[in-house]
Amino acid sequence: GSARLGVASLGADGALLGYLSLADRAPRMWQPAELQQAEDLAGLAASTIELCREAQRLRQTETALRELEQWAQIISDTAEDVLITIDSNSQVMFVSRAVEQMFGYRADEVLGRSVELLVPERLRQRHEGGMRRYISTRQRSFSWRAVNTAGRHRDGHEIAIEISFGEYVEPERSLF
Repeated sequence: GSARLGVASLGADGALLGYLSLADRAPRMWQPAELQQAEDLAGLAASTIELCREAQRLRQTETALRELEQWAQIISDTAEDVLITIDSNSQVMFVSRAVEQMFGYRADEVLGRSVELLVPERLRQRHEGGMRRYISTRQRSFSWRAVNTAGRHRDGHEIAIEISFGEYVEPERSLF
């Protein structure tokens, strides 16, 4: 004869993940401390299995996120139009490569700076005031679609541009 002990390894949701089986060649009664150790070992095995599954899910999510980022980069890199995202302080959070063709700046020269770098001096107060007014009232004073205005090229000359606005609201901030 022999002594056998079986303990289920259950996940946090109660689902059966496996079964821990212990054996002793000699017939005997399992002691309460041994039973507790077996249950603890089964719980540890279940936790390890769940951690491995969660790590796999995270790797899959990271892979999907990298693929999405690559697609977004391809779209922004190949767009003919300049794509700019600013925060409520007019700081450039994102800018596409097309900014170089239109404004004469490399994207990394614009990123993190005020969008007013691309706004002619004569229009900066209007831009600042419009942003402040919108942030405080959430009321648009003009259509945000196909606005004809002027931009400022790196060399200082004004260029005719058409801009459209959109807003993305997060709990802590707005992006435009």
